[in-house]
Amino acid sequence: MTQINRKLPPQLPPGSLLGLGIGVVIFGVFWGAPHLLIRQRFQQGQQAYEQAQCQIAIQKFDQVIAMKQVMRFGDYQDRATVKKAECEYYLSGLQLQSQGQHEAALHRFTNLVIAYKTSPLISPAQANITNLFEQAIPKDLATERVCERLETLINHKMIPHQDTDVSQFYVYCGQRYEQKQQYARAKTLYEKSQQQYPQKSDLWTPALARVTVANIKQNGAKQIDFDQRVGSTTDGSSKIELKNSSPRQVWITVSGPTPQFKTLPPCKKCKIYNQRIESCPAEGAFTRISLEPGEHDISVQFTELPGEKIVPWAGSLQLQTGAHHSRCFFLVRHSSGQRFIELEKPLEKPSL
Repeated sequence: MTQINRKLPPQLPPGSLLGLGIGVVIFGVFWGAPHLLIRQRFQQGQQAYEQAQCQIAIQKFDQVIAMKQVMRFGDYQDRATVKKAECEYYLSGLQLQSQGQHEAALHRFTNLVIAYKTSPLISPAQANITNLFEQAIPKDLATERVCERLETLINHKMIPHQDTDVSQFYVYCGQRYEQKQQYARAKTLYEKSQQQYPQKSDLWTPALARVTVANIKQNGAKQIDFDQRVGSTTDGSSKIELKNSSPRQVWITVSGPTPQFKTLPPCKKCKIYNQRIESCPAEGAFTRISLEPGEHDISVQFTELPGEKIVPWAGSLQLQTGAHHSRCFFLVRHSSGQRFIELEKPLEKPSL
């Protein structure tokens, strides 16, 4: 019978097993203890961060960032760095607010709400925005920087009193753009105030009339001459009479002591002339506008069909008490084929 010799694996001496165990323990202490401490500090910072206690949160996050790990586990330091920056930005807004720098604080809180959509700091930031609107005058908050983000503030419902403050912001921001002669941008805001707050016409009517005429002048309108007075009214009132002898609808804007907006329908029997005419056509729709004496700016715009370019009119009028001025507008086709206002005429027989 064959005898099989089995060799047992070598066994470590008892001292070696003890050394190996101690090594594992030491490795666990040097690797695990810092990790546990970092996690604990991060969780403490996270708890303070979620409660908007940012000073405590920053202190804990700084401790996490300063610790050195043998092995990076959990990205605690990276996460602490991000949340610390967020807290610092929030605290900077609080500091600006306490210093009375309301517009700058509003800008900080707005940035935070937009950039950190899921942050626990959004709710306290929005609460501070509400406080800012209570503390500050809307006109003082309506800086160029805030006006650039006005729609964002409105859409995120950051302006607390939507029925009052928003309408004021439209007007105040419109004034900012108006001062910089950005009339088209100002007109857009005044029109939004008109559409959303028709009951507040005293806010937007003078401003919208003013920038409508200014925008038309800025874009190369032809000059209306109102110097010629055609008569006097029988009741002592001051009036202008405008007649549309064209097949296009006309929008009339009057800016001044008596701002007004008028529309004249197209004249169905009227035509576009191929050459100048010397008298006002008999056909046409007209409007009489009663105005207070003083200086008025007036603009006249026509609807345009595809391929048409009708140059608008604009002019100033120093209206005297009892004065009556009139103008008749019609269209003449330019030799290039484009259609535009070629000539305007006083009404030959004003209707008083």
